[in-house]
Amino acid sequence: RKAEKALQESEERLRFLTQKAIDGIISLNDKEEIISWNFGAEKMFGYKEMEMLGKSLQIVIPQNGFFLEEISTKPIELKGQHKDGHLFPVEISHSRWESADAYFDTIIIRDITERKENEKR
Repeated sequence: RKAEKALQESEERLRFLTQKAIDGIISLNDKEEIISWNFGAEKMFGYKEMEMLGKSLQIVIPQNGFFLEEISTKPIELKGQHKDGHLFPVEISHSRWESADAYFDTIIIRDITERKENEKR
């Protein structure tokens, strides 16, 4: 029981930290369906978690030919698409982790609009 309680508390702490992050943190299953969507992603893209669960990342990162393997070594810059349709620059980091019978991807997305505007100036 102690181990179960410790595991549950650990999961709750991780969920709290993930949900409070200002960056978008999105996890995908091996079918590339969204299985978690934090508050940072909600604010950035305008979609609630329940709207995105089971959906494709292509809804908010609509680049053709975009493959997660391309960003396995370093972050890349792409365009994100808000629910209202406007595009904005994002930086994406990716990591893959495996369980006994499947793999999962976690994507961290940062809105870099302000940085890009400063670079232009």
